[in-house]
Amino acid sequence: MRSLNFATLLLPAYAAAAAAGGASINDDNATSKLINQHQFLTFQALQALRESRQKRLLELEVSSSSHESRELKPDSAKSAKNDSKSSKAQCGCDMVEAELADVKAKLAALQQPQLLFTQAADKCVLDMSGDTPTIESKNFHGDTVIFTDRPLTNENTTSTASWFNNFNELFNDADGWPNTAMTFVNDDESVGVVVTAFVNGYIKDGEDNQTIYGYDLNQSEEQKKVKSLEEIMGGKDKVEFDHCSFFIDSGGLVEPGQIQDPGGW
Repeated sequence: MRSLNFATLLLPAYAAAAAAGGASINDDNATSKLINQHQFLTFQALQALRESRQKRLLELEVSSSSHESRELKPDSAKSAKNDSKSSKAQCGCDMVEAELADVKAKLAALQQPQLLFTQAADKCVLDMSGDTPTIESKNFHGDTVIFTDRPLTNENTTSTASWFNNFNELFNDADGWPNTAMTFVNDDESVGVVVTAFVNGYIKDGEDNQTIYGYDLNQSEEQKKVKSLEEIMGGKDKVEFDHCSFFIDSGGLVEPGQIQDPGGW
């Protein structure tokens, strides 16, 4: 169960943003333009993530029903405690009950409201020329938006610099790397939406002392069947897009005390 460390991600975020200066982050005037260009893609991207999550919920519900059907009813003729234990051991009920409890715990976790994340950038470079596909930009918007899944309606931001500094630690758990819906725009027209996993976040130095932020990508076979990275690339090994947005899947369960009233994070 993933728990977001707000002390490392949110509180130092604003200091990190101030220290980062303007070398790698667009100014506020560019912010409005970039967000407006991507508003029409937001619903499509979030819908792709939601369908992926609902599919996982359905799989767990089916698994839960299967385990429940295997549970044995108590034998009224077995009144002795030792006989009851022996009966369980012979039929494997202990193992079934343990498996069922694990499935129910995972199902309950997925049903809790979670945190989702959104980023936007200009001049995004999708590169598939190496062993690992990457997406990079030196023009990320200065803030990464954090918001809650329904039914909660909370929102906050952290600096993009702080986000990348803490990305690998945040997702370093048994739940795996986050699925992300990526949208791309060229010449004020949408190129489309493609879903992949972000498996590593990194920061590196670019030309003229500019900071480049990037992710390593790992697209599953199921994700490729809907739309592959190759389709977005149009047969090229490396493509620069005018604008891109990232809608990143859950990065922490919403626990009591973590989420306060709007404006109170």
